Amino acid sequence: MPKRKNREPAQPTTRSKRQPRHHHGVVAANPQAQSAPISIDPVAPAQTTTSLLSSEQLQQVSQAVADILGQNRTQPMPIEPIQSGMGTQPMPIESLQPSMAGPDQCTGPRTIWILGSSIVKHAFCYARKSQYGANLELDRHNATIFWQGKGGMRVEEICSKVRTLLKVQNAPHMLVIHCGGNNIPASKGAKIGDRHAKSADLRDKLKTVIEKLIQLLPSTIIIWSQILPRLHWGGGGINQPAMERTRMRVNSYVATLLIGLGGKYIRYPELHKANTGMFCKDKVHLSGMGNDMFLYRLQQALQAFLNDSSVKVSPRVGQNGPWLRYD
Repeated sequence: MPKRKNREPAQPTTRSKRQPRHHHGVVAANPQAQSAPISIDPVAPAQTTTSLLSSEQLQQVSQAVADILGQNRTQPMPIEPIQSGMGTQPMPIESLQPSMAGPDQCTGPRTIWILGSSIVKHAFCYARKSQYGANLELDRHNATIFWQGKGGMRVEEICSKVRTLLKVQNAPHMLVIHCGGNNIPASKGAKIGDRHAKSADLRDKLKTVIEKLIQLLPSTIIIWSQILPRLHWGGGGINQPAMERTRMRVNSYVATLLIGLGGKYIRYPELHKANTGMFCKDKVHLSGMGNDMFLYRLQQALQAFLNDSSVKVSPRVGQNGPWLRYD
């Protein structure tokens, strides 16, 4: 057989060199080139400039947050713009705490006693059946109302009633007194304690009652709910304008006395003799509209007193007209 010729080894076919690929900015190294160590520098952080809020804008934000939390501060909390940098010192915690000079400093559960005559009794029945409830929606202020109304109640019965309540309950945060209309004098020269006692005797008696209440309730805020007018006082032959003047004098005297002793005063400017629709046919007690206005002013005053201890009278003189029921 003929010998096969020795074949030369096949030369490797040369392929076209691929172009280096780029993966996310990294160039592929040439395999024939001498490899060198690759140094990767850390990525420098982006230089971002933060736009700081001005002092006025920070105060607006602080006031908005305070309103949401229910802290009705009259003055916004001063906050200075915080500068960024390594040399900035941390802001002291004391500067972030709100001032407690205005709002009531009592933060626990607060009880309010409302003590008085049939006006209080009827107001309680009216409030209990209404959509606001007997607590006048003061739950959001952590307050609870305890009503104690008695028909025909007189000033000389106040202290004995308070002593009885203290046997079963703790002293309240506030005591609202609505009494005295049944003590308005109808004639002169009668003895103290009589239904027809003089107005000077009634003022002296109220002063004695307030002094005893301060001794019984040293930590309680005493509030005078003004004696309401009547379309007609007593029976026939009574000087009606004189009775109205007596009512106004007694209210003014007790309000001045209590405010000087740290108490407060509630007014009802809409409950006037000219507004006859506010009264029942007996010309003494309040109608449905009158009870609604009475409860509205009562709720407004208690809410103001709970929020700010510096408020002494609600509403202020000349501050008439409708208000929103909620803060």
